[in-house]
Amino acid sequence: MRIAIKQLGSRCWLFTILFLQLSCGPLPKEGVQWINVSLELNSSPKPQFSRSNTDSRQTEFIVVVDEALRFSSDGPSSSQVLDSAIVDLNTATTQVTLPASTGIKLFLYRYQGEHELTVLNQLMADQRLYSGDPDLGVASSIDYGESEVFQVNSDTKSLNLTVYLAPDLSGKLAQTYVQGATVWADRLEAGSSVGNLKLDAGEVSTISEADGSYYLDPPPYENYLIVTRGGTRLNSAGGIVSAGPMLAPVPGFGQNQVNITPLTTLVATEPSLKDYLETLGGWNVDVADPAGIPGGLLKISLAVEAYWTLLGSGIVPLVEDPGNQITAIVQFATELVATDGNSASLDETLASASSAALARVLNDQNLSGELTNSQQNEVQQGLTLVIEELSNISDEDVVIEGDVLAEIETATKSAFDQLSSILCGGTEVLYFTPVIKSIEMIEVNEGLRIIGKVDDDDPNALQFFWSHNGRNLEAISAANGTSETIYPNFDPTLPQQTFTFHVTGCNPSPITESCNWITGSTKTICEF
Repeated sequence: MRIAIKQLGSRCWLFTILFLQLSCGPLPKEGVQWINVSLELNSSPKPQFSRSNTDSRQTEFIVVVDEALRFSSDGPSSSQVLDSAIVDLNTATTQVTLPASTGIKLFLYRYQGEHELTVLNQLMADQRLYSGDPDLGVASSIDYGESEVFQVNSDTKSLNLTVYLAPDLSGKLAQTYVQGATVWADRLEAGSSVGNLKLDAGEVSTISEADGSYYLDPPPYENYLIVTRGGTRLNSAGGIVSAGPMLAPVPGFGQNQVNITPLTTLVATEPSLKDYLETLGGWNVDVADPAGIPGGLLKISLAVEAYWTLLGSGIVPLVEDPGNQITAIVQFATELVATDGNSASLDETLASASSAALARVLNDQNLSGELTNSQQNEVQQGLTLVIEELSNISDEDVVIEGDVLAEIETATKSAFDQLSSILCGGTEVLYFTPVIKSIEMIEVNEGLRIIGKVDDDDPNALQFFWSHNGRNLEAISAANGTSETIYPNFDPTLPQQTFTFHVTGCNPSPITESCNWITGSTKTICEF
């Protein structure tokens, strides 16, 4: 069911409820006036908000609850239900009895199979409204909805009400675009603004696609952040590099487009930054948008990326645990809040906030490895180089990330060159640059088996990635300087198929070699 919706490209729906007629009904509860109301559900005239897959829905069930009740796919308890009814799909109408002068919400449950009201009421009593119809193969997760809070008064004649069906959340993972990352709705821990940053059983998750897109089913639980981990992205030279972890806040009511970027990570950890970022052009932008974004936003995003790169990337990162890496970004966000308003310019704000956050992280042995004062100064100097390069970006202009990325990466590489002795274990050890020796490609079982061989003094300390015509492929096995991957559904007759082997050592700048498949052959070998 979810797949069909995605293929239709429809992940946000709304429709209008019109109160057709009202009359004072009986008084089922003493002291409360109740009103009999006829509801008509009309599709919005805007096609992008049309009621998705209505033709395939055989049952629509409305539940009336108090405005204070939070939505649950399980359904409310019977004691919380004010009324419930099935929608007549032929006329798109139903009747419910509502309490006058009381704030309420409407929950809507839509099923592919036909269900009687008695069955649905029993499911509701058992708090199992999420259940589908297994005879028809309906997924356990169904489309459901929640209205904005509204008031029903005895003198009301009509009311148009927008009801949003909870959509699949979607958007882009962007540092540049990140593919192959795990994305999940992480339950918040009691008393905390973040979760445990681990994918636990029962948490809704997905994997980001080649263009950074993700589609996440709405979770059947409240209070969560969206978290990413892993994945790869392309640098300015087309090399594959590891992506940093990111967060995004729960979307606002009726919002289903949620990008996950360094900016949303800041907002998720320090919500007060949302208003500040809005003044610069919006916190929920796609930072890798090929049309560009406001320069001030891009500058902040790239500053967070550089900060994470120095702390969390490479074979031997200063901050190893992804959860600690998020904590380090929290420190950055905290310092941005503390610094904002005390500096004359955004450049000064970023310089001050990044330096203060980095100092806090490096002095916290629970987050980073122990460094001497001299080594800490090297890390600070490296980050300062990148922040100074960022100052060349105009705050006011619309800037395309790809136009400035190479310069920022050059500054970051210079920083890593300064830090190589720290990241790679000490000045007494000499680390050699890996050398790619060969790429071998063999046609197997409608796929292509690809084998890369590398010469290095410590091959087990390398990271391997593959790409095909610019699209990332993960290495499925790697040991002793040999990496393998499988490219599925391979057509050996197609021309101009290029496979690239990316090898990353201590320094995150990858070594790459490419091999072109010989059209029509069963095996191709490239030696370097």
